Amino acid sequence: MEETHDHSSLSNPPGGALIWFVIFMETITFIVGIYFYLSSRQENLSLFVEMQKKLNINFAVMNTLALVTSGYFVAMAVNYLKKTQREKSRQFLLIGIFFGLCFVGIKMYEYSEKISQGYTTSYNTFFTFYWFLTFFHYMHVVVATLILTVLYFKLKKQEEGEMMALEVGASLWHMCDLIWIILFPTLFLIR
Repeated sequence: MEETHDHSSLSNPPGGALIWFVIFMETITFIVGIYFYLSSRQENLSLFVEMQKKLNINFAVMNTLALVTSGYFVAMAVNYLKKTQREKSRQFLLIGIFFGLCFVGIKMYEYSEKISQGYTTSYNTFFTFYWFLTFFHYMHVVVATLILTVLYFKLKKQEEGEMMALEVGASLWHMCDLIWIILFPTLFLIR
């Protein structure tokens, strides 16, 4: 069963207009959070620069590589499903899920390290923003990974609407990629 969708207009984007509205609203939420982070940073520059040194840049780089790699494999899964190569699509989706789980695992370890060091939301303004921004993103990655996992099994059953469902999952996943690509330099690199 081959599904084709015409994505040539703004009213019919990949995954449907509703998912793009959700992605837009989520992205705006992150942008507002980042704006307040940067404003607060401007007012407390020395504190924020000092606290950034408490973050583990190695974890951040590994997480960036995991998400970008995962995004590539999820995009390839969509590409192969469009070519009706279902098994290849499932294989690429599974690899994408694996790298998504790598991100989740690394972040959990990083969070446990921060908590054991006493760097919780109440430690100071920097860590309040750090936890708010990264945990909000983390929860998006967890939910998107669960969605991709459900889609992996849906592809095995050859259900109706699977192309649209995979496009929705991939769109959400790429939103997670995009947000992290913004959060990574904002929290870890800008001094």
